[in-house]
Amino acid sequence: MPHAIVEDFLLGKDSLAPHLRKGDIVIDGGNSFFKNSMDLSKKLAKKGITFFDCGTSGGVWGERNGFALMVGGPKAQWKKIEPVIQTLSAGDNYALLGEAGAGHFAKMVHNGIEYGMMEAIGEGYAVLEASKFKYNLKDVTRVYQKGSVVRSWLIDLCRNIFETENFKKVSGKIDANGEAEWTVKTAKELKVDVRVIADSLKVRKESASSKNQKKFSNKMVALMRKQFGGHEVHKK
Repeated sequence: MPHAIVEDFLLGKDSLAPHLRKGDIVIDGGNSFFKNSMDLSKKLAKKGITFFDCGTSGGVWGERNGFALMVGGPKAQWKKIEPVIQTLSAGDNYALLGEAGAGHFAKMVHNGIEYGMMEAIGEGYAVLEASKFKYNLKDVTRVYQKGSVVRSWLIDLCRNIFETENFKKVSGKIDANGEAEWTVKTAKELKVDVRVIADSLKVRKESASSKNQKKFSNKMVALMRKQFGGHEVHKK
């Protein structure tokens, strides 16, 4: 469910509210803003309903391999939902991380990190592509995949990109869901320097202009989003 409609779905007009009873448990498995989750937890608690926020990562691959699940909510009720969370995970990549909001906060930061990592990978490949060496980027990626410091799932997905995608037909317009912007704003409130995440967010906003849609690095980031999350890639 899109995070923007979670509260209205639970408490608004024609919502789930009339069907909820004291003692029920609600789990928001989307990636909502953590402050909204904290507020929603308090509202539901007044009705005797327990709320857990569950940040979910794994994209379209999670259904097959298990999701990474970051949960916030009351420890006293955790054992009631842990079997459900464990079943949806890959086995041990889940945790109750704290009180209400903690799960969505951790997922928000996760997505901020993701923005920075993807931008760095995209820019690195853009440098390789622009060099005089005429690299076969699939071969470079195969070397990066094993034993290198930068080996990762994102690098594995880059191998898929170079084997299956036609860059001439892809636009470098990169969509964004909002979590990195939340990370940057929250970091400012906490007086934490997150310049890499902030710059990667800026790049995504700038990708809306036609001149930036030609950038190889932007195309790489857009295609990585497609690979892990099934996100739409704009065509030229």
